[in-house]
Parts: sequence; structure tokens; C-alpha cells
Amino acid sequence: MEKHAFVEMLVNLHESLDRVVDALTPDRPDLARALRKRAQWIPRPEEIARGVTGRGVRTASLGPILYRALAEGAVEGREFDRVMIRQQRAAREVKQEE
Repeated sequence: MEKHAFVEMLVNLHESLDRVVDALTPDRPDLARALRKRAQWIPRPEEIARGVTGRGVRTASLGPILYRALAEGAVEGREFDRVMIRQQRAAREVKQEE
């Protein structure tokens, strides 16, 4: 993925997360804090711009979440497989860039 497109995606992702956290804060501050904590592993665009390449950035696995969604019927088997394969490919790309 081109670095510019990746940084743009991170900007959009963090802006969306900020909006969701802001919306949750008045009624569900506990949920807002939990979301913010879970999103900490996602690198900030300014870290990418400074050349921080993942040192100190923990990679998250979607596996446990996806297995639970599959067990509860929220995700069908084919979609589960597609997402798991994409995550594995993304993890390999991140390792290659380090």
C-alpha cells in the first residue's frame, strides 16, 4: 500500500474514532475509555510521518473477535475466512516493512 494512502486511511480512522468517543463520553464514559484504550495500538499519522515503524506499536489480532462473531452467527464462514486471510497478509506486509 502506498504510504500516502496508508497515512490518509489512518487520519480517517482516528477522526472517526474521535467522533465515536466524543459521542459516547456523555452517556457511556466507560465505553468511550474502553474504545480509546483498544485503539491505542493503531499508529497515529504523525508517528508514520516521523518514520516510526512499529517499534512499540503492538499488532492486534482479530482472531479472537472473529471466532466469537462466527460462533454467535454474526459472521458467516466465507466472510470469516476472507477477513482472516487479509489479516495474515497485512501482518506479513507489516513485518516486511520493519
